[in-house]
Amino acid sequence: MIKKLVASLAALAMIFGLAACAGSGKTEVKVGWIPSVNFIAWISAVQALEESENIDIELVESSSSSAALVALQQGAVDMTTTGYNVFADGLAQSDMPLSYISGISTSGAFFIARDDAEIEDWSDLEGKVLGGSRGSAEYLHMNNSMAANGVVLGEDAEYLNFQNGTDVMLALRNGDIDATVSYEPLISETIAAGGVDVVPALQEDLYSASFEVSSGLLASDSFVAENPEAVDEILSVYTGKVDELQQDPQPAVDIYLSYAAGDRDVISAAADRVTLTYELPTDEMLAIGTALTESGQHSEDIGPKLATHLDYSHLEAATGKSASELGASE
Repeated sequence: MIKKLVASLAALAMIFGLAACAGSGKTEVKVGWIPSVNFIAWISAVQALEESENIDIELVESSSSSAALVALQQGAVDMTTTGYNVFADGLAQSDMPLSYISGISTSGAFFIARDDAEIEDWSDLEGKVLGGSRGSAEYLHMNNSMAANGVVLGEDAEYLNFQNGTDVMLALRNGDIDATVSYEPLISETIAAGGVDVVPALQEDLYSASFEVSSGLLASDSFVAENPEAVDEILSVYTGKVDELQQDPQPAVDIYLSYAAGDRDVISAAADRVTLTYELPTDEMLAIGTALTESGQHSEDIGPKLATHLDYSHLEAATGKSASELGASE
């Protein structure tokens, strides 16, 4: 009898909860993110949207772009931050009813080396040990830029593969590898520990044989079509945050730390190093396809197909800019 009563009360609570939510007139939106400083403007926008009178926003955390893409495909989120190369890998397998509705970050990778490895130029990489996570954007930048500068990874320089970026940076700090390409906040964390730094000459040419864009806001096509007003509001708030934080990202550091763990000094340094954007450059999508093909990851160029998954309509409404001003090209 007691169990039946408890079950009945639970059912009533659920019914009333759903009714209250429906009665609020708000659009429910489940948004995803990955704890990375590259997404500092996005998480700032999410916090601001928690006060929205029109949207009931729920934040869902993912461990990686691959996990975020799966969450989006399964309907666990309606939109999420996702690396362009990860979505390109997915498109190479099958088409998906998903589109990027905004850019997030660009130029987010850094070529970093141990001080005692004495690496100042591309030729200094010969005979050295480099590490990475094969298939990641950072691996693509490292592999392709080295090849373009006459150093073949795995031949002229030894390569060690790791499961993820955290393991790569631990190996760098321990001296198991001499150099790598990584992202924030791992870069600032490792630099703060001492003995390593970004190599200026290598950094300058890092994207010469790959692409500069890092990630964008990927959304379900059906959600966007069914909830245009909510999407417009989300992008209006988000693009405003990008414009604001491009001038000074420091006000968002405490916001970031309220959603993710980290040392404040490290996150502050990382925030100054990231490049925020909401643009969706078509030519960069084509460059991703070229880079994936040249690296041997794809047998066919996925770039043109990736470029068809860019939706500028709501970004135009949010910014007042034309698609061409936002990066669209024929």
